[in-house]
Amino acid sequence: MISERLVLGLLWALPACVIHESGTLVQIDLSAERAIALSLGPTVRLTDGVLLLQEVHLEPCPSTAAAVWRAFAPVSTAYAHSGPPPSIGPAGQAMPLFVPALTPVELHPAVGRYCGVTPLFAPSAQAPTLQLTLEVDTPAQTVRIESPAWVRPQLELNPPLELSADRPEAQIVLEVDGPRWLEGLDLTGTSTDVLGAALVERFGRALLARVQEPTP
Repeated sequence: MISERLVLGLLWALPACVIHESGTLVQIDLSAERAIALSLGPTVRLTDGVLLLQEVHLEPCPSTAAAVWRAFAPVSTAYAHSGPPPSIGPAGQAMPLFVPALTPVELHPAVGRYCGVTPLFAPSAQAPTLQLTLEVDTPAQTVRIESPAWVRPQLELNPPLELSADRPEAQIVLEVDGPRWLEGLDLTGTSTDVLGAALVERFGRALLARVQEPTP
């Protein structure tokens, strides 16, 4: 059994909550290809697309002791966080798929190492989660989708994002794997409500996150 002294030592070693800190800057961008060739269907061209981002959290890398504790803990454990996480305001922010956002999504987290990013794409009172226009070549058809469904994918950052006094700025790009997003969906024979919900759910599974050095 795990001794009480070991458990207490591991708990003290757990990572601290992430708080807003001035001097750092992490920009979040969304990227997708317009033309998507599907192996089981037609070629699809995305002519317009916007996702509504409600919030985004950076996940600190667990310490070695914290990882050991979670591996051997006899029951699942919830961790309370008293400080606010790095996130944008609750009103939501439109993130275009193909062009830079008019207002960049920017976070100011504490310095440290981050192994994941968790965005929340969800509707607001004024706008749906997803607005998408796509053109299918066979048969030629234009499909317009608006969906209020929401998704909160947990994305790994590998290699991790590292912020320090010497490197206080970075960029995280959320890339959409087009075939993984659209493959197998009936884009022209499904009701727009059902198709919209499927597109939002699969959007979360089609996202990959990577750290990119900021452009000078």
